[in-house]
Amino acid sequence: AYPLINNILVPTDFSKMSKRAIELGLLLSQKTNAEISCQHVVSFPSFYFPSLPKANWEPTLKNKAVSKWYKFQEGIPTKIDCEFTFNNDKSIAESIYNYTIQNNKDLIIIGSKGKTGITSFVLGRVALQLMQLDLHVPLLVVKGE
Repeated sequence: AYPLINNILVPTDFSKMSKRAIELGLLLSQKTNAEISCQHVVSFPSFYFPSLPKANWEPTLKNKAVSKWYKFQEGIPTKIDCEFTFNNDKSIAESIYNYTIQNNKDLIIIGSKGKTGITSFVLGRVALQLMQLDLHVPLLVVKGE
């Protein structure tokens, strides 16, 4: 890990935990003067048929994600840019990592849904997949209550 944090990435799925991750990212960016940005990976629906061209779906799916982002960011005190990318036959975790490397991010902060009881040790699927990748960027996981 590099000793300086200049660019923070917070992947978001517009959940409560994503908002908590953004709040922590904003706090860290204030302390380190780092830039903070978000990424939302747009995935094709599970009912997608290969015979339908993906290019026909992309504008609709992206517009839907953008409208969710505008509603989601209403509770965030600071304006943050969000990049919308497509997973293109990769996992969401791989898409996040590729975006991180291509855009010189120094830290990934991701929210993970909290569970109760014995499942409290289980992370969310994307957070767990990121932890299993051979990351060259530090990963900070924000757990739920």
